[in-house]
Amino acid sequence: MNTATAIATVEITRSDDLITFKHTAEGDASAKVRDTVVRLAEMDDNSELAGGGLIKVTGPLLVPVAAAFGHVLAHRFSAVAFFVPPMATFVVAMVHGHEALKVGDTVA
Repeated sequence: MNTATAIATVEITRSDDLITFKHTAEGDASAKVRDTVVRLAEMDDNSELAGGGLIKVTGPLLVPVAAAFGHVLAHRFSAVAFFVPPMATFVVAMVHGHEALKVGDTVA
């Protein structure tokens, strides 16, 4: 599963347990948050957000964009982890019923 659609200022793709975020155009944070939510809704409508376990997110996320990701993904996955470049790993930021992971855990 690897689809891509650019929506104005962002591109979001999924491959297995990894969602990748890219900026595709200049835009302020409010535009990027709106475009992120629109793209995630499109992905959900296309069953691209199915899975339910751990999902990892990578890319240069603004804080408001990361919050939008977290809100949407936490309703569909039991754990959400974000890539932290200085640590070169993913850090679990949200857990809802995942038995093996806790907030703050690192995953490859």
